Parts: sequence; C-alpha cells; structure tokens
Amino acid sequence: MTDVNIFVRGVAHDLNNQIMILLHALDRVLMMCPDDPDAKYAMKAAEDCAKLAGQLLPNNRERRIFQPVSLKAAVSEAAMFVRPLLPAGNRLEVDCRSDCTIDFAPFEMQQAITNLCLNAVDAMAGPGVIRLSTERSSASATISVADTGPGVPPELRERIFEPLFTTKSNKGGNGLGLALVKELVQKSGGTISVHDVLPHGAEFRISLPVFL
Repeated sequence: MTDVNIFVRGVAHDLNNQIMILLHALDRVLMMCPDDPDAKYAMKAAEDCAKLAGQLLPNNRERRIFQPVSLKAAVSEAAMFVRPLLPAGNRLEVDCRSDCTIDFAPFEMQQAITNLCLNAVDAMAGPGVIRLSTERSSASATISVADTGPGVPPELRERIFEPLFTTKSNKGGNGLGLALVKELVQKSGGTISVHDVLPHGAEFRISLPVFL
C-alpha cells in the first residue's frame, strides 16, 4: 500500500467517525422536528457523505454489484440535490423526459452530475444557464450537462479528465472533479465526452448502456 493510500484511508476513517456523530445529532433533531425540510436535507447530505467516505475505506473498493435504476428517476433526484448548491444568477433547466434502465448507483449519479454542474458554474464565472437533459436510443442512454460559458478549447479536451489537471488553480480547483466523473462513468460501462455548444458554451455527454 502506498503512502498516499494509507493517508487517504486514514482521513476517510476519521471523517467517517465525525459523520457518524453528525448523523446521530441530526437523527435527534428529526425526532423533535420530523417535518423540518432543512433538517431532512442536512440528513440526506450527511448520509451521502458517509457513503463517500465509505468508498475510500478498505473492503469497500471491491467490484461493484449491478444496480438497475431508472435513468429519469436517478437524474431527477440528482438535480434536486444540485439546485440548492448553485449560486444566485445560475439557473438549472432539467429535461428528463427520456427514460430507461441503466446500471448506475443513484448516489454515484448525484456525484457525477454535481461535479459537472459545479464545473459549469466555474466555467461561466457569473450568471448563466445549465441544461441537464437525457436521451435514449435502442442501445444507449445519454445524459447531457450543457452551460453557457466560454467552452473548452480543443487542446484541453483530452487533458481535462486527467487527475490533478486543472485550469482553475487560482480559484481553488484541485483537478479531481472531472477525473472522478470519468471514473464513475467508466465503472458503469459508459463513456464521457465534451463538445461545443452554439453560440458558446460546453456540453458534457455521458453515454451509458441500456438494460432492457
């Protein structure tokens, strides 16, 4: 095991312990205020953090189990989580009319779409529109995240998915967001690509196999 793996697993272990404390406290809050929307949202976010920390712990990085889910339901749920994270002036438009069965854990879908949407926010650097949509054909399903930013230069389109590569170091970027999205997509047997949007902007397309 490398020093990096040891460090990451140590941090994940300590983080998991703190999340358990937070979950216990939120559970008590919900017992007293079961209909509080902010408490429910905080509980969902804490549960997702626990799943994320768990992915980094030993014995949890084994071969994943097939998880058939509805494309429309998974993307719509992810959109509900992302919307409150967007800064004022950024609007999320969702078109999830296409539906089918895919192999993509809902929590991982949330991770992927959140990273793509926040990447779009950084790219637009101000007010703009993010369009989240789905399409399907007989053999594949496509999830699209498009923005109204300046787009991605052709010379960077391959590199942006490399771990630790970032064009936003002055804004605190760490170069891990798009690399994580690519890893999650490939784990589900899919691909991700980036394209131009006219008159300006970028579109990230996730293509996944359809299970009939």
